[in-house]
Amino acid sequence: MFFLFKPFAWIGKGVYHVFAGGVSKGVSAMKSYLIAKLVGVLLGMFSPELLKKFIDMFLDFVENFVLGTKSELDDALVLPICDMIRKTLDIPDDDAPAQTKKPI
Repeated sequence: MFFLFKPFAWIGKGVYHVFAGGVSKGVSAMKSYLIAKLVGVLLGMFSPELLKKFIDMFLDFVENFVLGTKSELDDALVLPICDMIRKTLDIPDDDAPAQTKKPI
């Protein structure tokens, strides 16, 4: 049956996916491509300082949530990752002094 699809080879892989029953793969690839482009455009619209503030807010939320749980395993796993992200992106942790982090 592959010989039926040879005339469509010049159009591209998308047509082959549609005729071969692989529509979901083509749509999934298109979604991934569009999301990547959309994220690129959104990141280009924001200033680096604004992005750092958003990341700081997100990391503060994650750290406060992890500190609020009873488990110490997530403290040992998540808090060092948050600190590593802060150091890598040069985002200081200037929260209120009332927040105390557990030493690792």
